Formats: sequence, C-alpha cells, structure tokens
Amino acid sequence: MGPRGLALVAVFIGSLLTPALAAEFIETRPGVRQPFLYGPGNNAFASVILLSGGNGRIGLKADSNDANSRNFLVRTRGLFRASGLNAATVDAPTDHRTAEGMSGAFRISADHARDLDAVAAFLKAKYDMPVFLVGTSMGTISAANAAARQKEGIYAGVVLTSSVTGTSRKIGRAHV
Repeated sequence: MGPRGLALVAVFIGSLLTPALAAEFIETRPGVRQPFLYGPGNNAFASVILLSGGNGRIGLKADSNDANSRNFLVRTRGLFRASGLNAATVDAPTDHRTAEGMSGAFRISADHARDLDAVAAFLKAKYDMPVFLVGTSMGTISAANAAARQKEGIYAGVVLTSSVTGTSRKIGRAHV
C-alpha cells in the first residue's frame, strides 16, 4: 500500500477512535431552539462551527445523533474531529425548519448571528478553546454575518469555502 492508502487508513481509524457525536438543541431566542450535532476532536486544540450551504437544513432530530445531508462539511465532520478539532455541525433553527430552510435574508440577520453566538458560547464553555466559523457556499453568508456582528471576540477566525456574495431575489440561489 502506498503513502496515500496509508494516510486514508489512518484517517479512517482515527475517525473510529473519535468519541461519539451528541445532538444538542439550545434555546437561543424566545421559543426558538438551535439544533446542532457536536463532538470532541482527538487531542483537540480548537473548536469549529460547521455551516452548510443551500437551505442550511441537515435533518438533525432530537432522538438521533446523526444528520442527513450530502453537504461537504456535514460529510467530512469526522475528518475535522480526527484532525484535532471539536466540531459542531449546525442545522437550521426551529423557526426555519420548513422545506425552504434558511433564506439569504435570514442568514444575514441579527437573529441568525445570535443563534450562532449561542453555539459558540456552548463550545467555549464545554471545551475552553478558540472557536472558528467554517462556512461553505450559502454557509459563508452565515459565517461572515456572525463574525461581523460578534461581540467580545467570541470567534477566533472564519474560514469560507466555495464562497458566495449574495442571493438572487428571483430564485434564492447563490451567486459566486
């Protein structure tokens, strides 16, 4: 087996040794709960909040510790944890769990930033490590919004992948 094969085997074994994920639904605004799936990383040095694209729905249920999404960040959350990062994968808040999920307008709102700040505060309290926002596609709007509105420097940094600059009013799709 070559170096690439060994590296893949090491990542796979590392993901098996990573502790199980837990689902959490925290109240962030009156009558609204923010669901997310989280777990500790192996020898963690920081925490990340993973923000998926599209409508932001990952299918997290209170009675399950798994998400139903094909989004790249959701699929690779185990790799983040195996690489030493506590990871929280965020679902749409309970007031946006319709088929439409989170709109671009909601992703730039103070309410959405407040929801993400609550997840960051949870991670800070649980792990006492720097928290980074990681967004992909439409999740980059969420990450940039929360970072821009942050109070007291709750975020250590922001990572944007497959970034978008806005949404179309007509169809609600992202512009790259």
